[in-house]
Amino acid sequence: MEPSEGSTLLDSVVITLWGCLIVAGVTLEVIRGWQKLHLFREQRQSLRSWGAPTRLGRERLRVQRGNVAAATHCDSKYDIGICADKSTGGKNMTLSRRRAVLGATLLGGALFGSRMLPDSADAQPASARLTTILDGGFSVSVASTAANRDPNQIRELLQSAGHPTDLASTVLNVSLIRRGSDVILFDCGAGKNFVPGTGKLVDGLTAAGVEPEDVTHVVFTHAHPDHLWGALDEFDTPAFPKASYHVSAAEWDDWFATDIYQRLPEDRHSFAAGAQRILKVLEPVTKRFKPGSEPVPGVLAVAAPGHTAGHFAFEVMADGGPTLIGGDAMTHPVISFLRPDWAGGFDSDPAQAAITRKALLDRAATDRLRLVGYHLPNGGAGYVERRGAAYRFVQG
Repeated sequence: MEPSEGSTLLDSVVITLWGCLIVAGVTLEVIRGWQKLHLFREQRQSLRSWGAPTRLGRERLRVQRGNVAAATHCDSKYDIGICADKSTGGKNMTLSRRRAVLGATLLGGALFGSRMLPDSADAQPASARLTTILDGGFSVSVASTAANRDPNQIRELLQSAGHPTDLASTVLNVSLIRRGSDVILFDCGAGKNFVPGTGKLVDGLTAAGVEPEDVTHVVFTHAHPDHLWGALDEFDTPAFPKASYHVSAAEWDDWFATDIYQRLPEDRHSFAAGAQRILKVLEPVTKRFKPGSEPVPGVLAVAAPGHTAGHFAFEVMADGGPTLIGGDAMTHPVISFLRPDWAGGFDSDPAQAAITRKALLDRAATDRLRLVGYHLPNGGAGYVERRGAAYRFVQG
């Protein structure tokens, strides 16, 4: 029996459809392959642009560092990959490739996250503008500016730099970035319930032409009172009602750890109580980020532990250049730069904080990053210059 004209037509249609499906499948695989190749080339180029090795089979990266007296250990609990070699007094640091890629912390000029700045910079409009808003300030004793140091030793260092040696004034600089429709705050200030002289953020924003409802994102460096407590208004509701809030997963986990009160000195128990209360209120609108991610597109999260377990810095492109929002990694315009190995008065892990501080300063000086310090004077923005084995902060 010969096939009918209808069955012949149906066979032709089926064959044609199968042919189209095969062609579509091959085309899809070609596109996927091209995308993977393009991504590989971008990542390779990013690594080269920062001077990092591109041979992924190399298991350890060794970077020669300056001698940091306090940097004599590697604490694996942070899983960030920065270590100090005890045998050299902290002079040699190693960075495991796996941790560098997955942990994405900062180490000198080699790596600045699992994603590199060029990727983030390309995603940011050139019109991004940075302004620092003063939340207020207060005075502290000289002895509290550096932990476990003789006050006379601190005064001698300050005097050598022409800095006041009696009381130390500290300011609270909240970084504001305006970029297209994005209005991004880095930290929220202290609010009105921490110490007198703080809680002026909203007034400062209004003077800069920004109302609380305009803020689209709030990104926390960490959850100490002078950075977090301004996140709620007088009615205990989010002070920036239309914003999404972002905190590192490590910081969140540490403040809610069952042993947090046992680990903190008694005079800082209020820090934990305040962090837990405020973060719980913010939880429905809060996202937790990890090292090397972008909490907000174009904002690169750089693990910078030591001041707190989940302390982060952030790299952004603003005013036409790379900017490092350093949080509390550097808290004093003299001590943090001349003696980065000295522990800050509120560093939870002094040795790790010294490693982080030295790495950040080294990176900022090498790559001419503009640095914004939360507690640095005159708006907190400037550049880092090397001064022998130490550093100098130059306002600008």
